[in-house]
Amino acid sequence: MSKRTQKTYLDYVRPLRESWTLRGSTLDVETMWKSLGILVLVGALAFLYLAEVSQEATTYMDIRHKKEEHLKITRSINNLVLEIAQIQAPQAVQERAQSLGMNEIRKPDYLQIDQLPEKR
Repeated sequence: MSKRTQKTYLDYVRPLRESWTLRGSTLDVETMWKSLGILVLVGALAFLYLAEVSQEATTYMDIRHKKEEHLKITRSINNLVLEIAQIQAPQAVQERAQSLGMNEIRKPDYLQIDQLPEKR
């Protein structure tokens, strides 16, 4: 075979480099690079959107957890205030004192002195 009739590797690759065929239409290299750039840009925007939505969901869950924790602490504080009020009630104090063996205070007896002793 002669050299002219035999096709080389470059004879096959060169037409592919110059244009690509897609559904019967021809895309040149410049259009292909523009399309690839747009595809990369859309992919980057989609990634950023998903990252933002993920962060928003995480923040929402954190806020919900903090609200539940705040509600739990508020209930605990209210229960403690109620318990303190019950302990400080006069009747509760009196019952506790009696259980510890304390008696009611009587009026003190006073010693009456008609005349004070003289100073020496």
